[in-house]
Amino acid sequence: VSLLAQDIGGSAKVDILSPKVTDPYVRMKLGFDRSWASLVYSAERGGFTTIDKNRSQGVLFVNYTEASSEELGFFGRIFGGGKEQDIIKANYQILVQTVGSDTEVRVVDAKGSSLTRVEALKLLTILRSNLS
Repeated sequence: VSLLAQDIGGSAKVDILSPKVTDPYVRMKLGFDRSWASLVYSAERGGFTTIDKNRSQGVLFVNYTEASSEELGFFGRIFGGGKEQDIIKANYQILVQTVGSDTEVRVVDAKGSSLTRVEALKLLTILRSNLS
């Protein structure tokens, strides 16, 4: 049963919280192991590219870019669309930590600094929508 469906008839297992004094985060009423596995899967499905991960420190280094509305034509797909492929660098970190019996998930920039509230909520919403 998906994490989102488990709240039918009970309390939600996954919530996005946005306190006024701290950065927004996702609270998962699950242990670290299940939360980590679900987040890795959710990030991949949500369009994040995992660059590196350090499970013991609870950090996923990811790259996320908006889906482009430009579609390459037949020859563009074959010949690479005329763009050079850059080395992919992480532009976000997904931080996973155990707090009591729950797990909290935050998204910060590549250097570990807070994002704007709007950007953090957008990325957390993408992660939450793909949790299963």
